[in-house]
Amino acid sequence: VRSRMLLAQSKKEEAILMLRQLSVKPSHPRYLYALGEATRETADYAAFERAARNISESPDHANRELALYLAGPGKRPAEALEIARRESSKRRDVFTLNTLACSLTANGQRDEARKIMKEVLAVGTQNPAILAQAALLGLKPE
Repeated sequence: VRSRMLLAQSKKEEAILMLRQLSVKPSHPRYLYALGEATRETADYAAFERAARNISESPDHANRELALYLAGPGKRPAEALEIARRESSKRRDVFTLNTLACSLTANGQRDEARKIMKEVLAVGTQNPAILAQAALLGLKPE
């Protein structure tokens, strides 16, 4: 959480340092994903993907983050959609549905992505990442 705050305050180097410290083994893949997002370095994303796949069947997995990575910088949208659909069949929270909408968008399925995102926005979320994805789909909270 603190690293996200630092990034929002344009303190990128400080945030990256913090994330690198949090990413020392053993670490949860979510820290590695945040590090990859902050640095955009291939090695950081590769470390995240390996770690996420290693715990993909665990109750404390990082499957949403894996789908977001694959839909974006990982450039494997079909695999992202498969993971996102599997996760959304298990849970219907705004973060999982946002991941599904991102994956649908990456696969060129904008109409279905917009439908899902309208569900997400109906909850009243103010999460900046979700609102940014909604804006990419031409949607905004009502």
